[in-house]
Amino acid sequence: MKPISILQSVLSGWVWGFIAWLLLSARMDRGLVIAMVTATPIGMLMGAFSKGFLERPILARAGIALVTLYGAVALFGVASGIEAYLFGTFGPGNPRTLGLVWLAVWYFAAGMTMTGYVVILWPFAYINHLLIAREALPKTSPPKGARGWR
Repeated sequence: MKPISILQSVLSGWVWGFIAWLLLSARMDRGLVIAMVTATPIGMLMGAFSKGFLERPILARAGIALVTLYGAVALFGVASGIEAYLFGTFGPGNPRTLGLVWLAVWYFAAGMTMTGYVVILWPFAYINHLLIAREALPKTSPPKGARGWR
């Protein structure tokens, strides 16, 4: 990836981390710090899936966007679970075990699904991949199947 698309992936990760913090702020003491610290590597990893995004059929793109959305949520859940394990912030009466990590992953993924946020965030994940993939392209020739995005 070009340096500009790596930076764009990091900035995108920060935006997604901020969105996660806004959605969960009432439940997270150190939420913004966790979101911003973990957003950098998560954004870079999810941005890597944007390579070749424009060359794929639209249903494949939609699938990639959905899978990476859940992947990013799971990684944010891992970070939140580790924070809960280290600082005991998952709630009173919960033992501090590594099971908190997997519990947090489950809560985040199931919560996104059950609340319906997936319906709102999925199109944004798709658009996010489009923007990063478009920026990563060489400026000389558009890829096959990239109608209307240059």
